[in-house]
Amino acid sequence: VYQPKGSVKEVAFKTTITDSNGAEVVTQPTTIPVVAFGDKRSAGYRYTIPVAKLAPGHYLLTFEATAGKDTARQNVRFVVVH
Repeated sequence: VYQPKGSVKEVAFKTTITDSNGAEVVTQPTTIPVVAFGDKRSAGYRYTIPVAKLAPGHYLLTFEATAGKDTARQNVRFVVVH
């Protein structure tokens, strides 16, 4: 997560996995504190996909970061095959 301008803010971060029917099967909210951004105005975030808990099929992984009025979202499609 990168904050290019202005003062660095706490970021509300949500990771969601949605199945091919549009149902959210995993939702993990977290907060990235201001101190995590350091001098480079960026903070890392790692997420391990809980593959063992997912049935075979197609999924959409969504990362959503919100700081103040700004929101950024990234979607990644993946397939689980057991």
